[in-house]
Amino acid sequence: MKCGTDIADAIAELYRVFRPYRVEFPLEACACCVDESHQRVISAKPLEALTSRDLDWYAFKAITTFGTVNDFKHFLPRLLELIAYERDFPINEEIVFGKLPYASWRDWPMTEQRAIEAYLPALWRQTIETMDEGMLMQTCLACIGQAVESVSEYLAHWSEAMQRSAVARLRFAEFFCTEISLDDLSGAFWEESPEQGKELETWLRDEIPPKLFRRALVEWTQTNAGREYGYKIDLYKAWRKDWAV
Repeated sequence: MKCGTDIADAIAELYRVFRPYRVEFPLEACACCVDESHQRVISAKPLEALTSRDLDWYAFKAITTFGTVNDFKHFLPRLLELIAYERDFPINEEIVFGKLPYASWRDWPMTEQRAIEAYLPALWRQTIETMDEGMLMQTCLACIGQAVESVSEYLAHWSEAMQRSAVARLRFAEFFCTEISLDDLSGAFWEESPEQGKELETWLRDEIPPKLFRRALVEWTQTNAGREYGYKIDLYKAWRKDWAV
């Protein structure tokens, strides 16, 4: 995992690499799923001006019943840009990321693969480093898990970031206290990528140093947002036996 690319640079590269893909309207589509209004809304503006509301139905139906893989490549930079910057994305971001393996993105030209490979860690780093309006950690990680064979390097990067960054620790504590259940650490987010979900479980149970885990929870439960979750510390003590290490 290479985390040196800024998210803005990664998105600019996506636009550059995928710019040759043009679309001709109306796109091929299933008449039962796509009507004239759906075609009109995505053809009425330049790509960079399309909003998440404009693209929500296309993103949901892309490739399966609305357009081809090449059409998806045309819209992909804008979709990934909106996911990176917009918190009110009207569809499940995982649906968009799920289109990548469906479209066999690992068989695409290498320049296209590399552009996506640069975007994924840039999105992850931005999510770790953004507290107030950042993407949910579970959502971000599960999206990445749709695209890559292993999330272990992303989790290791989070551990490293937690050593030096208070925001990364707060993001972790928020994730642990509000986004997962101790009875089912991965939950439904990982149905499409169960092996990556197992990596998350292993990381949470066995790989985060206990002092770091404890520090993150204590720091967050001392904030206004996390104060009501102080009871989670006692739950964690019972859940992970090496709490006092």
